[in-house]
Amino acid sequence: MTFINKMDLPGRHPYELLEEIEQTLGMTAVPFNWPIGEGSGFQGLYDLQESQILFFQRTLHNQRRAPMRVETFPHPSLAETLGEAYGPLQDEIALAKPAPAPSSIATAFSPANSRRYSSGAR
Repeated sequence: MTFINKMDLPGRHPYELLEEIEQTLGMTAVPFNWPIGEGSGFQGLYDLQESQILFFQRTLHNQRRAPMRVETFPHPSLAETLGEAYGPLQDEIALAKPAPAPSSIATAFSPANSRRYSSGAR
């Protein structure tokens, strides 16, 4: 499992990052969350498993954990809440590959598979 952090800072588009992971590791990359906006326009994440938006409120100098608000997607009020980010979010999540079911994830991280991959076997 690979995590991409700091989506709240300006950087490359998530599709570019997924493509680089696939090319570098030689495996399919599947997002579980999708960023909404970037840099100063970052508003939160779309949870592809739960079909909900996780809004994060910035804190001063990251001194404490950011408060979070959750809303289901799609929801009529979200177009107004997200503003210009609403259209691109709809388009991007429609193209995102579906993540595996939670039971598949549990199997992938079972002790047997952990030993298999840590030993270098494939």
